[in-house]
Amino acid sequence: MKTRQLFLVVFTIIQLIVIVFVFLYLGGYRKFGSPAEFKKRQQENIQAYLDSVASIEKNRLLPENVADSTLFGVGRHTDVFEHMQDTEQQLETIQSKLDSLERTKTVLEEKEKTIDTKLQNLQEESAHSEEENIRKLAKIYDNMKPAQAVPLFISMNDSIAVAIISQMSQRNASKLLGLLAETDLDKASRLNTMLAQLGN
Repeated sequence: MKTRQLFLVVFTIIQLIVIVFVFLYLGGYRKFGSPAEFKKRQQENIQAYLDSVASIEKNRLLPENVADSTLFGVGRHTDVFEHMQDTEQQLETIQSKLDSLERTKTVLEEKEKTIDTKLQNLQEESAHSEEENIRKLAKIYDNMKPAQAVPLFISMNDSIAVAIISQMSQRNASKLLGLLAETDLDKASRLNTMLAQLGN
């Protein structure tokens, strides 16, 4: 009986040890990866450190004597001075280009203003010319017999027709719309609606 109890105790301890080992192993595996991956990362870190040290050693100049040190210092100052001169020249070139671009921008803005003014003048002239043409056409249709004008109005664009009718005498316009309604009721209805919107 005691042997059996001892065996169970030992078996339980072994199971606990196995569980703890598995838990620790899996925890380490999650944190550090597999042993091969961990080893590879360690080697990469060591190599990066060695490369960093080698780079520092390479860039650090250790003159063997005072003369070499002085020459090195003079050389370094000369390099810095030449680099500053090059930088200043580059800055001057860039500033010159910026000034040139600024002048070009000003010229373009002035040209744009001129073009806008000319375009506005042309639009005003065009609108004035269109109004003048509408007035002339209205006079012509005012002097025509409504029966002669109706076929022309049927084939005419609605907007132009309304513009002309609005400039005609009220008496002639009424006759024209009356005859137009007898020939093309839809056209007459559209024109009447548009005239009403104009306030006529």
